[in-house]
Amino acid sequence: MEASNSLFNLKWQQTSLGYRFERLSGNQSLKQMVNHFEFHKEITTKNGLIKSLSSYCEVSLEFLNSLLISSQANKIYLFDVTPLTFAFDMDDEAGFDIDIQNFTKFFIKNCGDPKKYASNDQCTVKKNSPNVLFTYEFKRKGKTLHVMQNSNEDKKLSPYLKPKLANTYYGGVNMWLLKPTGLNRGRGIELFNTLEELNKYINQYLEGESIPRRKNQKGGGESGAESSSDEESKQNKKGPPGAKIRSHTFVIQKYIERPLLVNERKFDIRAYALVTHEMQLYFFK
Repeated sequence: MEASNSLFNLKWQQTSLGYRFERLSGNQSLKQMVNHFEFHKEITTKNGLIKSLSSYCEVSLEFLNSLLISSQANKIYLFDVTPLTFAFDMDDEAGFDIDIQNFTKFFIKNCGDPKKYASNDQCTVKKNSPNVLFTYEFKRKGKTLHVMQNSNEDKKLSPYLKPKLANTYYGGVNMWLLKPTGLNRGRGIELFNTLEELNKYINQYLEGESIPRRKNQKGGGESGAESSSDEESKQNKKGPPGAKIRSHTFVIQKYIERPLLVNERKFDIRAYALVTHEMQLYFFK
């Protein structure tokens, strides 16, 4: 069937690009279904998911208070149900400045050794005050951001959304994950344990990070297999050859340094569900 053909019962494609949800027919004579929900990015992108979870856990406590029905708020502590996550949008300059300052202060407070993990030795902008905790340089934007020890720009957070650490998060290496928000299959993800590395990777996101072609272990073409060389594996990121990752939105998550293991291996549990347009949920047991 041609992609532009509007006469169909079920259309299935990898992304929702091109779907005209407002034109889908619900008539009995031509009932149409597609394999994506409208506005699905609110839960299928990394920043959309954490924002949606935040809203659900709190259910706008301030709004409910104004209606004198605060007892109906969900009142769930966000980081009891999801890994510690910070979301950033560099196109929102004022919001980004506050978010990166709050993260930096949290990082320095909990990293264990600020002199080791929050050193600013490579910064070309000299600190003018001992009150400066760290200085970021975003070259693409021509911007320098000083994180001040006594800044008064902290966001007022609901108690249900405050960052919370688990004892499994730290195992002696202070490892964090930096992830662009709109990608999958591990593309663009970076590991860092110092603020200097974080600054470097954010600049790479702004400039555009190249993704080389992955090579087959047995010589030749593309392959999804892991490389036998650690260094080669580090260099060869997943993705089409020659692609560049540019992202102004990203999340930072705390790497779980002491994970639950099965036979000394990491694992994940995947559950599948089917949700219809009538919001009927089918779950496989």
